[in-house]
Amino acid sequence: MTRYVTLSIRGGERVSAWIPLIILYVLAGICILVMRKIQPDNKEYLIYVVWTVFVCIAITFFVVVHGLRVQVH
Repeated sequence: MTRYVTLSIRGGERVSAWIPLIILYVLAGICILVMRKIQPDNKEYLIYVVWTVFVCIAITFFVVVHGLRVQVH
């Protein structure tokens, strides 16, 4: 049995939650590359990368847990 994480949107339609998450990860990667181009000598670059990855993982965790909670109820 495969469980899909979905989001409910107005009108009762359900869409896959993976699409916005993929967009989030791509956007985060683009932002990291742009920041690296703008400030190539910034010593805190690694901190920004770690923070961005942490935020993406936290949002992914929230979406998965929320999706599982909605399916159980």
